[in-house]
Amino acid sequence: MLCGVAHAQQTLTLSDTEQQSNFNGYTQGNDPNHNTAPITTQPFHFTGQAQLASITSVSITLTIFDGDTGLGLNGIDDTPYPPDGTTHGDDDDFINTLHLRLDGIDTANVPGSASPPASLLLNGFNSYDPNTPIPQGFITRTITGMPDNAAAILAALQDGTLIAQIFDAGFTDRSNSSQNGFVVPSTQYQSATPIFATLAITGTTVPEPGTLTWIGAAAMGALGVMARQRRKRK
Repeated sequence: MLCGVAHAQQTLTLSDTEQQSNFNGYTQGNDPNHNTAPITTQPFHFTGQAQLASITSVSITLTIFDGDTGLGLNGIDDTPYPPDGTTHGDDDDFINTLHLRLDGIDTANVPGSASPPASLLLNGFNSYDPNTPIPQGFITRTITGMPDNAAAILAALQDGTLIAQIFDAGFTDRSNSSQNGFVVPSTQYQSATPIFATLAITGTTVPEPGTLTWIGAAAMGALGVMARQRRKRK
């Protein structure tokens, strides 16, 4: 019986790709009216794909221009602010502040600036350096991790769609009153070539009704065999 259940649950990844939103503005961690930015023009759709019984990891691939969440050219975390306040390419004062939200649910709970970074924080999107060609500032990253609030995300997934946003959480130990201006480009620079984001949700699947029937039949069969073996031993 236990063997049948183990084979019934399988690990599966649901995935969808949508064009990015072309958000061009700013977020501000302590301003509820400006603390989110859309990642795509449409929600991610998973209708027609298998239903998950649990979520074990979330992965987002997206492109951001001038995100200020990378280490910059000096390779050093200058958070909360660069030493000179103006060094282009090293303005990394938003490391650990940008989060992935799905249907308004945080996939990485808010850390303090001294806390270990959660796996789904949107770090690594460097500040744009005006001394380099603009296309080099279009940074694409895939960020994967075990989400916080997995049960709530699973519940939100039941309608087959998830709205993905960048959430500027700031820090719990500073106001983060400064604004972080960045772009979530929908096309390549001076080109009509679209830029897409991909959201992937990995978890265990819900057994199909036929599988559940098989489990029940296997269990009954196993019980019958055990009963026959007991009668033979008597």
